[in-house]
Amino acid sequence: MDDDANTALSELGRMYRNVVSRDETLTVGMTDSQTGALVARKLWQRLHAGVFLMGPAPPNFEQKLIAATKAAGAGSFVSHRAAARLHRLDGAEAHSTVEVTVTAGLPEPRATRVHRTRRTDPTDVTTVDRIPVSAINRTLIDYASCVPPVLVERAVECAIRRGKATEGSLLRYVEAAPRATPGKARLRQVILGRPLGRAAASGFEVMLLDIIGQHGIEMPERRVPIANESGTIVAEADLGYPTRWLLLEAHSRKWHSTARQTKRDLARHRELERLGYRVEYFTHAEVVRSPERCADRITTALRTASRRSA
Repeated sequence: MDDDANTALSELGRMYRNVVSRDETLTVGMTDSQTGALVARKLWQRLHAGVFLMGPAPPNFEQKLIAATKAAGAGSFVSHRAAARLHRLDGAEAHSTVEVTVTAGLPEPRATRVHRTRRTDPTDVTTVDRIPVSAINRTLIDYASCVPPVLVERAVECAIRRGKATEGSLLRYVEAAPRATPGKARLRQVILGRPLGRAAASGFEVMLLDIIGQHGIEMPERRVPIANESGTIVAEADLGYPTRWLLLEAHSRKWHSTARQTKRDLARHRELERLGYRVEYFTHAEVVRSPERCADRITTALRTASRRSA
């Protein structure tokens, strides 16, 4: 190839993480025999028919996604669990399945979970790092069709907290979806079951909220601002029952381990107690391994809590 072709190929590689299609190589002036020679010498890899990885290293997750959409053809896009991971939603980082959605007539790439759809609204598709992927509302409804409710809750809270979605727009999207749409009922239930307050600050809080919901306990408000006598906000509780003077805090070693953090936490706790609040702290281990004990603690605290006078 001449210098111009090499430059064009390098630009393609930069744009698409070194994943290129046969059509793209032909466009920049490469022949099939040149591509085949690179594959034979193990300098390139054939990931799918007509899709290549420029280099000998194993493809990473994003490269696999790009390759799958190039193999499936124009109109295909990353979806479901893979889309949730690509959008970097809480709880989705462990998903490793390559999933794409295609319309009728498009091929099915190998080693890929393929979903076929008749819903082809262009607003349902966006790009993340140049990879075609379902837009956030479509991602969440698809995600709700294939993972447990607690992961849906974590994803929804993450999307709202990061400004990727709003509760109103997401609910409108769900209500407008056809009745038989997979994931519609579960996502609608998650949205309507959200407690009052702003989006949860972490997946840890969502897991604690899930325990509360599963045990039929009165739902708390989230990220409750606490003011002192002069009206100055002195703290923000993770979860709370303001009218009962009861606060629930997710206690993470990551954010509460140094001497300075411990001193700050102690001063904060004393101020909350001085203002009349009872604070129940929950560790990650308790939430994950002892949900019944967490539920019992909250139930007992609510039963003994005093109501705020009007």
